[in-house]
Amino acid sequence: MKKTITFVFFCAILFCSVSGQSLAFNQVRFIEYEFTVPPNPPVNSMFFDTTLVVPIGKVLKINSIGGSKENPGSTTPGPAPSSNLDFYLNNACLRRVQASTGKNGAEPDFPVWLPAGTYDIRIYSNYSSLSLPTIHRGFISAIEFNVVP
Repeated sequence: MKKTITFVFFCAILFCSVSGQSLAFNQVRFIEYEFTVPPNPPVNSMFFDTTLVVPIGKVLKINSIGGSKENPGSTTPGPAPSSNLDFYLNNACLRRVQASTGKNGAEPDFPVWLPAGTYDIRIYSNYSSLSLPTIHRGFISAIEFNVVP
């Protein structure tokens, strides 16, 4: 019995020492966006496009995506939660926000982890009709970590 416990203990130490890498906080990444959707835009029009680079030896943890919209000429001015937007990461829908529910379609379980690489972030409008210009402002919040051997 003593040999079995010793063997298990030795294997556990060996597994823990060989089992890989750890992460160390590097920086907060905060990507802001702002764009105006004109009245009656074509469906699925792209209004924001940026490249996100995660350097070699790092990983990025996207914690949240948020934003608001404003219709300056509306009878109810002021910010409201964003709606009718599709957030894409490398041509895959990361999040879809619809007016009717506030959330719909692709809804990831945050966080989303990205290994080292280059990523395209695009935001499309999926309005079917819009009588006034709509200003969208928001953010993508992430934390960058160093991969420590």
